[in-house]
Amino acid sequence: SDEGEGTSFNFALYYDHTKDECNPFLYRGIGGNANRFLNERDCIRNCSVNAENIYPMDACHLKKAGGKCSAQVLRYYYDSVHDKCKKFLWTGCIGNGNRFFDQGSCNSTCLMTLLKDPQSGTPLQEKGIEMA
Repeated sequence: SDEGEGTSFNFALYYDHTKDECNPFLYRGIGGNANRFLNERDCIRNCSVNAENIYPMDACHLKKAGGKCSAQVLRYYYDSVHDKCKKFLWTGCIGNGNRFFDQGSCNSTCLMTLLKDPQSGTPLQEKGIEMA
């Protein structure tokens, strides 16, 4: 990781190719390199050869998976039955791609994806606006 320069400290992730995983670091706000991501999904999708297995493109339709370890980490998942992103406690390992660092990442990935025509990728409607 390259923490850059500056006086601000922001949470970021870098990809470690030797372990095929994304790890946290504090970015100082200026400079650094391109191996810096705001969330695990973007880090893995851009860097890992196993991206499709870890974060499949259709991950929003997967069921919530809490994992199989003992930690309790707040994450978000897309609930397709209720059409919204919800909080859950992830155990820190295993699970699936329907796991997001924050609600904004979940919303932008799942709600925006689901509002696009699957063939053309063009938006079908704005959320909350009825189509005539």
